[in-house]
Amino acid sequence: MESPTPSTAFQIPALLLREAQGHVVSVESTDSKVYRGRLEAASDTMNLTLGGEVLVTDTRGGRQSSTGVFLRGSQVKMVVLPDFLEDAPHFAVLRARRQQRAVEEVAASAAARGASKRSRSRRKRARKTRPAKLLRRTRVDLR
Repeated sequence: MESPTPSTAFQIPALLLREAQGHVVSVESTDSKVYRGRLEAASDTMNLTLGGEVLVTDTRGGRQSSTGVFLRGSQVKMVVLPDFLEDAPHFAVLRARRQQRAVEEVAASAAARGASKRSRSRRKRARKTRPAKLLRRTRVDLR
C-alpha cells in the first residue's frame, strides 16, 4: 500500500470506522453521554448508527437501554474501537511514515552537529592563530 497523501490521511478515521462495522464500539458524545453498541453504519462525516441493544450512560452514571441510536457526526466527541484494529493496514502505513520521518530527523541533526563541530574547531584554530597574525602585521622595523 502506498503512503497516504494528506487527503487520504484524513480519511483514515473514516476507513477505520468502516472496518469496525459489525463490532461493538463505545461512542462519547459532546454532551458526555456514552453509547455502547454494535456499529451498523458510519459515514465520512462521522455520522454513526448503532444497532441492536445500545447501552446509554449519562453523566451521572444512569444507564438506559435502547434498540438503535443515530449519532450525528458533529455530536461525536470520541469513538473507542475494538483492539484488533491496532493491526489495521492504515496504521502500518502511518507507522512506516513516522519511522522514516524519525530517521530523516536523526540524520539531519547528526549533519547539523557535524557542521557545528567543524565550525567550532575552525573558531578554535582561528583564536589560536589570530594573535600571531596580528603580531606579524603590526611589527615595525625600528632600525
